[in-house]
Amino acid sequence: MSLNSLSLEDLALPTIVSHKLLLQANLKLEKDLQAFIDLYKHLPNAHHYWATTYRHLRSDDLEGLALYYYVIGIIKFSLENQPNIKIKLHCNFENYFAKYIRSNFPQVKVSVNSNLKDKINYNFGPFKYILKAYKYALKNVGDKSVLKNKVWLSMPIQPEKHRYKHLLNRIREEKVFYTGRLEDKINENNEAKSIRFEKELGCKNLLNAFKKAFQLKQNLKQIHPNTLLNLEIRQNKIQHFWVMLLKEKAVEKAIKKYKPKSILYTTANTYPFARIISRQAFLNNVPFIVVACRPMFINTRLEERLIEADVKATNDAFVANNFAVWDKFSKNTLVKAGVDKEKIFVVNQNKQLENSIAKVSLKNALLILFSHEEELNQRLVDELLKLDTKTSLIIRQHPLKKLTEKQNKQLTAKFKITQDITSQPYSKYEFTNVLAITINSTAVLEAAQHGCGVIWLPHLNSRSIIFYEIMQKIGKCFESASELDDFLNSSSDVLLNFIESCQIDYKELFESEDETDQLIEALGL
Repeated sequence: MSLNSLSLEDLALPTIVSHKLLLQANLKLEKDLQAFIDLYKHLPNAHHYWATTYRHLRSDDLEGLALYYYVIGIIKFSLENQPNIKIKLHCNFENYFAKYIRSNFPQVKVSVNSNLKDKINYNFGPFKYILKAYKYALKNVGDKSVLKNKVWLSMPIQPEKHRYKHLLNRIREEKVFYTGRLEDKINENNEAKSIRFEKELGCKNLLNAFKKAFQLKQNLKQIHPNTLLNLEIRQNKIQHFWVMLLKEKAVEKAIKKYKPKSILYTTANTYPFARIISRQAFLNNVPFIVVACRPMFINTRLEERLIEADVKATNDAFVANNFAVWDKFSKNTLVKAGVDKEKIFVVNQNKQLENSIAKVSLKNALLILFSHEEELNQRLVDELLKLDTKTSLIIRQHPLKKLTEKQNKQLTAKFKITQDITSQPYSKYEFTNVLAITINSTAVLEAAQHGCGVIWLPHLNSRSIIFYEIMQKIGKCFESASELDDFLNSSSDVLLNFIESCQIDYKELFESEDETDQLIEALGL
């Protein structure tokens, strides 16, 4: 058995088993994290070990530490069921993880294909921000343009790609934008003002942050390397603590100087940059609101889960005063994690637009939902090219990743593309007899909300196990192009009944009354 370049397909585990192992791995990581916090929360600036970290400990994808815990779960499961099995791993693992496997599982052979570029980025990346902050500190160029008592909202550098949708226009108060990574500036092509936090720093701040970073690094010696989580935390160097301390100080100074009325951030629960600004908002009595950056908060994505330390705001690592989510499934996920249901509002991102936009009719087509990864998009294109169907396509590209010229040519050579609805609200369209096809994108739920059937192709990406629970509740999964072809060639009655069943399942699992008005009233916006 081999695990080649993190291609988990080679393990050939049933999906239901893989999903169970993933949930167990998540619980193990969170148990280790809570134990770490309980043991080391007394250390100065301890939140920079677990909440506001340079590298994301609880990612939204099957990568990094989450992947490592999952791989260990697979190894244990395989050895328990086949004690004499030979396992060879050849991957782009970090050295500490490879050493951990060799030490704990001597029967597993590990060879590491190190990525030099990743190492360089990890070790030297922080200095880009540090040098920029130093330059501004020398010039003493505090951001004078931002006025006091506004509402702050996180925003992509290209503001047209924001995730607030109608909520942005519902906020009556004057707005100030900031980037999600707490550095750089928003594209100037918007009427609202933007803030660059790094301009708030002075030379004294850089020196004090370095001293604290040095102490954080020194205190790592107290952390016993007895878990994978502890080993990951011990990978931090002075520059990683330094840059996060600087970003937090910059946010702290800006909040005290400009006194925002409220701060909104399109994110999930554990994103380190969001936790920096939520912590400082908490310490300065400014309401902080997590606005879901996507539909469907689920139990298998660590970024969307919470542990005891999050709920109790240990080390003042506060999460949020309120949550604005897209559906009742997400609300239920947060409630199960310990969030007061009165703090959660379902903000239907398309509801406000439904009666204000003339509908464009789209009929008898396949709606193809692409991802933010070029490789996955190519896999999806290749799978579509295997189909015998001549059904026309509607495409929806990810706002952060356009299809390549090659991919466009491949699609147009075989299919008629009737519409590209990238970055358009689903409520603009009336879908009739349309099947939405995705590898594992949560965007398919928006398509279901507006009348489409749901088709998943999880075999094209091993990380699809993250969405296994949802895939069992709405739509159909297909494991090959031939399977999908057979289904697409079903009678019109079969396809229409399938689409109707998807609508029923969506309403039961996800649909809720829009609570935007209640959110705006609660926040006084």
